[in-house]
Amino acid sequence: MEWLLRQFGRIGVRLPEEGPQRTALSAILAGGLLLLLLAVIARSCSAPVATFQMERYVKLGPRQGAATLERELLALHGAGTSLGGLLSRVTRMGFRCEIGLPEEPNGCRFRALRGDGQIATISVEIRHDGALVEALTVRMDLGPS
Repeated sequence: MEWLLRQFGRIGVRLPEEGPQRTALSAILAGGLLLLLLAVIARSCSAPVATFQMERYVKLGPRQGAATLERELLALHGAGTSLGGLLSRVTRMGFRCEIGLPEEPNGCRFRALRGDGQIATISVEIRHDGALVEALTVRMDLGPS
């Protein structure tokens, strides 16, 4: 830390002499460096895995991609299975979900930019009784970017 403070002195930054002000400056610099290091580590460790999981459905197109995803989700989380398991799976895939009371419309959305410049919006509509899945449908729409 002293090395860094000396470098500031070399470029003309006037630093306080030894004492509480210098200690506070050292603590602030150390904290800033630590936050920078944590940000770099977090950024490098947060790979967009969900996007890669959804890529094949997006490439299949609106009709076939939606049908394939619906078939796979129903095979794993069909009627009578836990709502929590389904929500866990689709959120890991990158969907953002808004689940409320069973009487209300409930759904999850995923948006991705396709290679042709269009935006694919995949919606999973979930009907449930509060604990168990009753039915689900998947829809994919394409729109301009």
